[in-house]
Amino acid sequence: MAHRLKVMKFGGTSMGDAVCIKRATDIVCEAAKDGALVVVVSAMGGVTNRLVAAAHSSLKGEMKAGEMLEADLRQQHFERD
Repeated sequence: MAHRLKVMKFGGTSMGDAVCIKRATDIVCEAAKDGALVVVVSAMGGVTNRLVAAAHSSLKGEMKAGEMLEADLRQQHFERD
């Protein structure tokens, strides 16, 4: 019997914070024991909208918007609830 490729997708709430990302990683690690696996992830919750807002601010000449967003995103990726 041929092995099947498993595809797992995590998005939005599943990538909401560091705790959620850890939970998804645990699920992926367990599933990988059974064979080939492809994992697709979305941005953490709220990130896409904030990227778009920073881009619009930058277009208006608000050059600090990108720097502020970078700092906020860095903090978000390391926070634990």
